[in-house]
Amino acid sequence: MLPPRRLLLRAAAVAGRRGAVQGGRPLRFWPQLRRLGDVPAASVTGGAASLEAPPMPPALGTAFAPAVAAHAGAANLADVPEMKSSDLRRLAEAAASEGADPALWAALSQRCAAHADHMNYWDAVAVLQAFTKANVKNEPLFMRVGEALSTKTSKFAPKHVLDVFAVFEENGIRPRALYVELFHAVIRLSRSMYAEELSLTLQALARYGIGNPTVLAHVVRTMQQQLREFRLRYLCGAAGALGAMQACPPALLELLDSQAKLEVETVPMQELLENMQAFPLLEYSWLPYEKLNLDELVARTKSFQSAADMDQFADPFEALRFFQARGLLHEEFLKSLCQWCLVGVHRPNVRSERRPTTRQLIALYDHCQELGMGDLDALQDALQYFVESAGGHWQPIMPQPLAYRQRSRKHPMGRRYVRTDDPMEGMQATLPAAEAMAVRVPRASKEEGLPGLPGLPSD
Repeated sequence: MLPPRRLLLRAAAVAGRRGAVQGGRPLRFWPQLRRLGDVPAASVTGGAASLEAPPMPPALGTAFAPAVAAHAGAANLADVPEMKSSDLRRLAEAAASEGADPALWAALSQRCAAHADHMNYWDAVAVLQAFTKANVKNEPLFMRVGEALSTKTSKFAPKHVLDVFAVFEENGIRPRALYVELFHAVIRLSRSMYAEELSLTLQALARYGIGNPTVLAHVVRTMQQQLREFRLRYLCGAAGALGAMQACPPALLELLDSQAKLEVETVPMQELLENMQAFPLLEYSWLPYEKLNLDELVARTKSFQSAADMDQFADPFEALRFFQARGLLHEEFLKSLCQWCLVGVHRPNVRSERRPTTRQLIALYDHCQELGMGDLDALQDALQYFVESAGGHWQPIMPQPLAYRQRSRKHPMGRRYVRTDDPMEGMQATLPAAEAMAVRVPRASKEEGLPGLPGLPSD
């Protein structure tokens, strides 16, 4: 016979399944099963067990929900003094995203201040970011955590240095010891920074107005050593930040100008377009480099002649919208785009192929009409074939040759065959008179048998 506790568990499971099958609310026995003394025990008489079900708990939608919430909040507050570094970070991030009671922020602040020396530096930075995001002002906590972080800057990556600068500048707090250690970390890390990290570091120093001359000297020195690694966007950000801090001497500016000119002349068309789209998003930039990039982009598009030229863009119609917004549309660009559309409408209508859509062809026709180019043969042919093929959904009457494999004993892995027409069909080979005279036709010779063997029978 099963003990009373086992009987209760089995009855609760059966009742829960019945409630789910019948479409009603399943019975919830687990609040009463935490302690065996809270549940009525089964009475066993005559070898049969009779179980009296405990009363149903209140519904979670009414009076029980505030009690649960209060119990959860009390549990969180009670657990905060025992939390470790990662638990504090997760709780702070959840409280910042979902909102929390001031009592929870006070408990978090007290625990972080007491446990600051033992927290991981990335967790400490995340906690300060959560306080900043929730707009909870607590200067003593920031000073205490800043004091603990100043002893761990040797482990920082460039991103962590910039995050610490950002969170303390956002709150208007500048611990002297921490900032000195952060400047030393920037000097040490600058030798191994990538071009993007160098540009972001210069922009952060310019943004917060903390351009220490010694730090700038080391960052600029590393920048000169890695100048060939700087893309045009990084050059714009670095030059703009140095110009804002008035820390760009003429010699350095000449080096930046030469690298910008080389970068513009050697990058592909798609990167020129992406640069133009990214420039408005930069906090610091350099207008002469932006103009240089735009002039090169327009000059290259004016030399377009075929669909292969337009194929240099990942999305030609995205380039069309950019040129339209800037008022830079010209005939060469539209002619090349019409050629690209004529090639594209003959491609299969699958996701792996780039071909124009109905909306894009209509927009292209409107632009051509505005410039008096609506009668272009390439545009008319592209529109006609697009309509005839129903946007590429109907198969062509004369399909392209198929490439297939055929297995055989000689080639078990398969041998490639291409079914196509004979390119020499219908052509007659004609030789010049001199070559025709030089060609000798062999005379019919009598068939002879091999020595020692009978000869072949003759007709």
